[in-house]
Amino acid sequence: MVVSRKGEKVLDNNELFKSIKQIIEFYRNLPKETVFRSFQIENEDMEHKYLFDRLFRASANQLEGNCSSTYSRYAIWAEDVIYALNEALAKINSDSSRSTELITLSINALNAFKDIQYVLDSQENDQTSSKTLKNLFEEYVLWQTTYMSKGEIEEKLREVCRVTRGKIGLPRDIDVEIKNLVLTVKIQKPCCNMQDNNSAFEGWLLCLRRWLTDRIVHKVILDWSNIVLPINSIKNERLHYNRFLFRVYMFSQMYPEWFVVKTDKQQEVHAFISWLKIQSCLLNRPLQNKATDCSDKQKERGVESLFADKYSNLLKDKTGVTYLNSQLPVGLFRGSVKAKNAIFTRGLSAIDLWGTDVNTNTLYVYELKYQNNMIGIISELFFYLMILNEACCKDCRWVNFEEKALTSQARGINELTKMKFSNLRGFLLVDTIHPLIDNEVVDLFNKGLSRYGNISVNKLLYDYNDGDLKWQA
Repeated sequence: MVVSRKGEKVLDNNELFKSIKQIIEFYRNLPKETVFRSFQIENEDMEHKYLFDRLFRASANQLEGNCSSTYSRYAIWAEDVIYALNEALAKINSDSSRSTELITLSINALNAFKDIQYVLDSQENDQTSSKTLKNLFEEYVLWQTTYMSKGEIEEKLREVCRVTRGKIGLPRDIDVEIKNLVLTVKIQKPCCNMQDNNSAFEGWLLCLRRWLTDRIVHKVILDWSNIVLPINSIKNERLHYNRFLFRVYMFSQMYPEWFVVKTDKQQEVHAFISWLKIQSCLLNRPLQNKATDCSDKQKERGVESLFADKYSNLLKDKTGVTYLNSQLPVGLFRGSVKAKNAIFTRGLSAIDLWGTDVNTNTLYVYELKYQNNMIGIISELFFYLMILNEACCKDCRWVNFEEKALTSQARGINELTKMKFSNLRGFLLVDTIHPLIDNEVVDLFNKGLSRYGNISVNKLLYDYNDGDLKWQA
């Protein structure tokens, strides 16, 4: 340790040499699938120590003042990075896992270069002190040692959103942990109904991402228990699972910067989507005009009926919808609408409220809950938006309505089949909402949806009292 012209303690060359070596070793020993401070994904073998060896030799020459060797060694190292990126580009379609692995390697190498240059440049300008390096290496240590169990994550959520004990709890059948700034979420029951807390991964991931800061979570990995039923099985568990795989794929396209499917599940997801898109997929149609029950025994259906009929102007004035109806089926079938051809669940699978505005080419979807603040409302609305986007908003569609829907007027289905919509609006229509679902969660949801085009969501809070509806203040 020596003293600079400004009287600050700075590192001598031996100490800087050790620091450079420490930086190199940190990045060299990162898991092959992990990018520090940026993108992270699990993947298979990659020989990456060679690249870091060359970076170490070049930076050592720089420290020693051996300029003639420094530049050539950095050039050779840069060639290695370029080679890795070129191979990644060549394999981006044929071998996405290998491509991502090579990009990950390159980012880590550049991160290491940046850290080394920061140290050496600061030393040159009498700015490097033991405190500067201490902060740098503390960041490495934090990354290497960060771990939170499921219980600790729950406590953290209660702390950051200031909710009393018992009001926030992660589902029993979802396993979560944070290690090395990576949140791993495993769904034990992917065959559950998507609104069930145990299967509603979209809602939980958005809430966890919003409330756990970047200092705690850089990346999220989704995993789930294996299902052995064949892809063409019409058992209810498989139909729920098919819908789950569809949701996973659609969600994975929204947040590539922080969300990834576990490696051993990626092939299954892509294989299912490839199979799905060649199946002549059809959505079923409503068979009757009457869809809701206003009896006291079914309060949520009763509220739904009020919004669709007596209090329809509440939604029309608030959201701009001009035509409104309820209970739009979203069963998916291959070839023809028959039980034996089901791909997704059928029967009661339907959108609560929906509508259109032909003047603005806008399709509206409302997911309604009454006295039910489950996280799953996000997953339901997400699924409905994704399936209708494929069926109603695209020129090239792999999802269509069955032919009979083109002439049917049951529950207004003809309103959906006569035009292509350019805007899709979703609403969480609730009288109470989960404490984790705040405006920032909605903003995060919208950020991902924007990757699919002009799609957005919002919250609408209402009061229901003895047959009367009004908006909350």
